[in-house]
Amino acid sequence: MSSLKPTIEKIISMGPGAEQSSLSYDEIKSAFDVILSGKADPVQVGALLMCLRMKGETPTEIAGMVDAMNDACLSVNLPGRKLLDIVGTGGDGADTINISTASVVLAAACGATVAKAGNRSVSSACGSADVLGALGGVID
Repeated sequence: MSSLKPTIEKIISMGPGAEQSSLSYDEIKSAFDVILSGKADPVQVGALLMCLRMKGETPTEIAGMVDAMNDACLSVNLPGRKLLDIVGTGGDGADTINISTASVVLAAACGATVAKAGNRSVSSACGSADVLGALGGVID
């Protein structure tokens, strides 16, 4: 496991609410590269995320996190076909229907080739993977 301790300690040294203080793009991207590779201790991941939230994330830090996530993504390449990518935010707390997954079914029924990013339920009764699995989709 790779240690996130130096990054956590740096954020702690900034103090709570230190939004004007920022990790560098390279520091945060490196930390998120480790997290997304699965080589980080889950307790340290939780500590890092909590420290960032307490400090307040900066645009530079968010950019580094986004780039790390983009680097870790698997691409869907379907030569000669246009692909519609639909995601949902999940967990709206209002117990509404899973509209992003319903929109995938509708778009596919209309002939679109669709990619759906989603997961099993975390904060609601039913996640995208749960719905698509129940409909016979291969999700694993």
